[in-house]
Amino acid sequence: MQLIFSYFWSICLLRGHPADFPSHRMVLGIILAIYLCSVVVAATISYPDRSFLGILGMTGNALIIQATLIWALSWFKNVPSRFPAIWGSTLGAGTIMTLLLLPINMILLDSNSRVLLIVADSATWIWLGWWLAIVGNILSKAVQISVLQGAIIAFVIELLSVITTLMLFPGAN
Repeated sequence: MQLIFSYFWSICLLRGHPADFPSHRMVLGIILAIYLCSVVVAATISYPDRSFLGILGMTGNALIIQATLIWALSWFKNVPSRFPAIWGSTLGAGTIMTLLLLPINMILLDSNSRVLLIVADSATWIWLGWWLAIVGNILSKAVQISVLQGAIIAFVIELLSVITTLMLFPGAN
């Protein structure tokens, strides 16, 4: 377990390579299950006013968009066999990043201190930049595009996820 965490942490530090991800689809399934659990638990804690089914729907929506666009990119770049490694690396790093964002979300939800809210809000923007750099780095190494192009694709994935979530779940703002 420590080896897997170390791999995903190195991905988060922009050092790891998606090619190092085990190519077995069972590993991808396990990482997907861990990601789903962590995101659903974090969203349930961070947004207690949202229904559990709504959280599941929003999470599923985001995963479908992410998987579809990453698969389409790997297919377009003629490396569809790398999809499990790309998506698995993204999900594993996403799990760590979700757990790192949870305390910041808790501060944003529960703090009355203006200074603390500004710091937490700033940390959220830094987190977003870090996340875009991580996915950009993964895509850069896996499908031979620049890190900037990968970060732009990651931003488009996030933007499409937010837009479709707002369209499908209007009360989820």
